[in-house]
Order: sequence, then C-alpha cells, then structure tokens
Amino acid sequence: EVLFESYTAQADMWSMGVIAHMLLTGMPAFRGTDSDVLRKIRTEKPHFASRFAKLSVQAQDFVRSLLVRNPAERLSAAAALEHPWIKGRELANSATIDASILWCLRTFAEASSFCSASLSMM
Repeated sequence: EVLFESYTAQADMWSMGVIAHMLLTGMPAFRGTDSDVLRKIRTEKPHFASRFAKLSVQAQDFVRSLLVRNPAERLSAAAALEHPWIKGRELANSATIDASILWCLRTFAEASSFCSASLSMM
C-alpha cells in the first residue's frame, strides 16, 4: 500500500506483522537487496523459515494474519488486540526464546550499528 502511495491504518498492521516476524524469528519476512525486497513485497508471499515453524500455532497465525497482502482481509488493530496469541500473552509469566533467534537479533543489531557508524563517517 505504501509502495503505491494509497494506504490506510491497515498498512501499519502490515508493518506490525513485519516487525513481529523479525522479533519472533530473528529473520526478515522478505530477504534480498532493496529492489528484491520491494519486488517480493508486491508479488510474493512472505518467506516463513524453519524458525517460524518453531513458534506456537497461535503466534504463527498472528503473524500470518498481519502479513496478508489484501488490507480488507488483514487483521485490524482491534482484532489484533483480541487475537488469542496476544490475549494469551497476558497470562504467560515467561516465554522461552530459541537461542538462534537471540543470536540473529544480536547480529542484526550489531550490523545495524556498524552500518550506521560507517555511513556517518562518509
């Protein structure tokens, strides 16, 4: 929607899906160069890696429901707050996170800092 400059609040829900995917798996839903990613967003379904399969069924459903290309079929903000995975989080005292996901997130954060520092020196 943003790519076509015609969007509503549902575009924010897509963004939430992208961020949730990244936080839960440590990997982006669309990979490649900037132009590859833009093309994939327009024409392909998100890439759900093996790490995604390790998530609970409810977590997978939450992310998949946000990464629906058609905004009319995508989870709304109100519906997202009522999703069983979000509601269930209120009850959870602790969660286990796969060590490989933590490693990916740390690596991404370090790479981002390095890229920022490199770009600021140019």
